[in-house]
Amino acid sequence: MKAILISAVLLAGMAFPGAVRAQDPKIPADTEVKTTPSGLSYCVLTAGKGTEHPKIGDEVVVRYSGWLASNGKLFDSTTKHPGGQPARFMLGRVVEGWNEGLQLMTKGARFKLMIPAKLGYGSRGAGADIPPDSDLIFEVELVDFVKGEAILERPTLDPSRTVTLPSGIKYQVVKPGEGATPGPKDMRVVNFSAWGKSNGSLMTCAQFQKGRRTSLTAVGGDFDFLKDLAPKLKKGTQLWVELPGKLLPRPGPDILWNLECEEVVPFGAPKDAKTTKTDSGLEITILAEGKGESPKPTSTVTCHYTGWLESGKVFDSSVPRGEPTSFPLNGVIKGWTEGLQHLKPGGVAVLRIPGDLAYGARGRPPVIPPNATLIFRIELLKVK
Repeated sequence: MKAILISAVLLAGMAFPGAVRAQDPKIPADTEVKTTPSGLSYCVLTAGKGTEHPKIGDEVVVRYSGWLASNGKLFDSTTKHPGGQPARFMLGRVVEGWNEGLQLMTKGARFKLMIPAKLGYGSRGAGADIPPDSDLIFEVELVDFVKGEAILERPTLDPSRTVTLPSGIKYQVVKPGEGATPGPKDMRVVNFSAWGKSNGSLMTCAQFQKGRRTSLTAVGGDFDFLKDLAPKLKKGTQLWVELPGKLLPRPGPDILWNLECEEVVPFGAPKDAKTTKTDSGLEITILAEGKGESPKPTSTVTCHYTGWLESGKVFDSSVPRGEPTSFPLNGVIKGWTEGLQHLKPGGVAVLRIPGDLAYGARGRPPVIPPNATLIFRIELLKVK
């Protein structure tokens, strides 16, 4: 969750030569230098075209060279790599000086960026090339950029609207959401971004994980330290959150979270639904019938699913990933092989699978204990 090293990530596994025209860290004498409130200084060497600027989450294409401000030593450049292609990366995944500076540019612009250490690699430095507390100079040409999915903005909590939970978590309701409040074991599918409270830097977000959302219930989820907020989330709810660093698995600085609940997946079957128990002990509750032919034991199926332990802990789900899963029906646990044969494409069911039809005495450490009963909600999309 740190700003990512340019030479390690922007360049890893790719060839980026490029043609940054100037190989000199000096600022041209006749060029106006501007300084932003953060301390970033920059000057325009070549004006860009148009009025659109890249934003955090966009993929940018750049040519660049970087020098140590202290001695003018060139430590990185796209001109040093074979292949003729510029660098490509998601804005937001590099040091703060780059994140800020590139948002000032338009396509075709060429800037000099003077990045103080606090907006670069700070007291940690970056390997042998960038010593601790180094100010940096970059010459950057913004070749192109492609719009990405918008990242949730950095929260700015209003103390007059903030509620503090017993755990010390503070939150503010930005959007109340709609409908009834989900049950404690219902899975909330949450878009998110997390920002350093002290430095305002983007630490992580769904878009850094290829758009994967996080799952959250009142008994835990991907981010267990946020579970106290699950009762506050229903579909459409947006919260701004201040999380004390002491609640993290590894205590650290306080973090600001922007959470938006996009979907809720109910736990178990409705009380008034008809449940059938088979001779094997599998319990099946059909919620939607579907149409067409049911799969056979050798069929390949495509489905969306969510799996819970009886405690309400979600251990796996395709829904936050945004992509269904395909697999041969004879290559999964017995409860799935049997249960899905009762569905048709478009059908939805809840399966309550006893341990002997799931992972048995071995379990699936560390996620699924031995002999655990599993509850799945499954939507069968396709049979092949």
